[in-house]
Amino acid sequence: VGQILKQTYDKFDTNLRSDDALLKNYGLLSCFKKDLHKAETYLRVMKC
Repeated sequence: VGQILKQTYDKFDTNLRSDDALLKNYGLLSCFKKDLHKAETYLRVMKC
């Protein structure tokens, strides 16, 4: 699992000097939020 996360977030740009880097990071964070929401929904359904 750690390797998967490492590959997924290798695209995360720590150099925030350019607008392109900011947009790319925002996109990655947006995807992370969606994935987290899916996981929360799954856990809520499994709890029932």
